[in-house]
Amino acid sequence: MADIFDRYGLTRLINVSGKETANGAAQVPPEVLDAVMGVLPQAVDILELQAAASGVIARVTGGEAGFVAGCVAAGICMSVAGCMTGPDMVRVERLPDANGMKNEVLLLKGHNVTYGGRIDQQIALTGARVVEVGTATDVALYQLRGAIGPNTAAAVYVLSHHAVQADMIDLATFCSVCHEAGVPVIVDAANEYDWPGMFAKGADIVIFSAHKAPRAPTAGVVAGREALVRAALFNERGIGRPMKCGKEGIVGAMAALELWARTDFAAERSENRKKLELAERLLSNQRGMSVAIEPDVVDQPVDRLAIRIDAKEAGVSAREVANRLAAGTPKIVIYPLRADLGKLLLDTRNVDEKQLAIVCERICEILRTPSGDLGNTGPRRADRAVEALMRWPHQGRGAKR
Repeated sequence: MADIFDRYGLTRLINVSGKETANGAAQVPPEVLDAVMGVLPQAVDILELQAAASGVIARVTGGEAGFVAGCVAAGICMSVAGCMTGPDMVRVERLPDANGMKNEVLLLKGHNVTYGGRIDQQIALTGARVVEVGTATDVALYQLRGAIGPNTAAAVYVLSHHAVQADMIDLATFCSVCHEAGVPVIVDAANEYDWPGMFAKGADIVIFSAHKAPRAPTAGVVAGREALVRAALFNERGIGRPMKCGKEGIVGAMAALELWARTDFAAERSENRKKLELAERLLSNQRGMSVAIEPDVVDQPVDRLAIRIDAKEAGVSAREVANRLAAGTPKIVIYPLRADLGKLLLDTRNVDEKQLAIVCERICEILRTPSGDLGNTGPRRADRAVEALMRWPHQGRGAKR
């Protein structure tokens, strides 16, 4: 079979940023690929397949039921819609006209983030009105209680390294306050792991990416209370129609979750740490740069290499290092969320030792040839994404003829 990159003129990419969808997400294991290949040539009743998926999702996550949507953003939209419509097809067919329904959705202001799309926009697609609670860096219980009113349909809680971590209300307390008023809580846990723990803290619906932690093809898993999950699935016949998942995505998520349930996470973490220690050695003793292995900020069983760059001493800023890595050949993407603070995170889960050596040598080369850009004036990820869209579809070489 012809190499897909050569066939279509695609850019070779080394991903040490994580499992973001924009960079191809996780590497799908052979067991999951086999399951997908097994269903692709077959006809299947999708609702029946979703019922089978519900059983798998319930066993693995601890929720009562579940289904597979196109992605997490789809799951958020459909879950919010379900809280507004219930299993009422008349209401389902009316959205996004939410007149006469409870149509307010609570969201902590520090959780109103973007991961390529804005959380508040995914909610607003339903016709709901987002009610932000607190400020970007602080929220109090009286503010949460005061935001709940007779039109509150649901509350969305974001578990993510993108969200503000300090001075937010913890999940268990958030759920307790919302449940006092009969408000269901939807948790956006796109890249997170501990789904049973989230239900134990009171979550009514938990949504996560099948293609991140479980390593499935692209899809979003919606799990939780049976009645709410069913109501969300009802909206696949309404505004959720463009958000549906095909048979390959559903089966891929099922196979990935079953594999997940058999995974030795301590062994996986140990193997990943060996690669991090290799990177730590390869990047040591560089002028203006320090490295250290750090655990995940939201307590996932994952470690990453924190690279801290003193721009004055190194002669180049952290953002410039990330931009130069992305502009090279092969293209290298590294996690730049804290670049303004001089920090990059190197995630080794999607690379082998040979690729990792290439990444480390490129970083050292950049530090050996400083640009003198000591600030954070380079383009941000969102700016680069817009620039790429403006060039599309002419930025690539295109398919060979």
